[in-house]
Amino acid sequence: MEHNSNLCTEITLNNSADETAVCNLGSLNLRLMVNEQGVLTRRIKESLKTAVRLLDNVIDLNYYPTEEAKNSNLKHRPIGLGMMGLQDALYIQRIPFDSPQALDFTDRITEVISYYTLQTSSDLAAQRGAYGSFKGLNGIVEYFPWIPWTCWSSSVVYKSLLIEVPRWIGTA
Repeated sequence: MEHNSNLCTEITLNNSADETAVCNLGSLNLRLMVNEQGVLTRRIKESLKTAVRLLDNVIDLNYYPTEEAKNSNLKHRPIGLGMMGLQDALYIQRIPFDSPQALDFTDRITEVISYYTLQTSSDLAAQRGAYGSFKGLNGIVEYFPWIPWTCWSSSVVYKSLLIEVPRWIGTA
């Protein structure tokens, strides 16, 4: 199996004689996820629950130009959620773009986004079953192979997720 980065360069996808890489992308507008008092975590959680479920549904409902694209998408169920509106979110909170506070904000909000995306994926897998190429306990590391496992086990945010994710991952 060859791995490549197709036009969606943020994720590496599988290609083979039987599979053509497909990506299913969405975006979260951070401008709508903050106010002057801070991050609207409940809004992020609800928005991500909707986005992940919709992207997962797209995989099943999509028109595929080739059988190889359909095979790949149904087997691996790859989704990608980006974010936009970072500058707006920082401005609303009066955080200078090039400040250490901006870096801290970005780090914290991306961890929240990652957490709720994985949690929703886990919930989907509990309802619909794990995707075809998921390999069990070590599958969570597939999401972020560049992050050492020790970081996952020491993160306060991810501790509860590590309990529920290992058996159930719904989307890649």
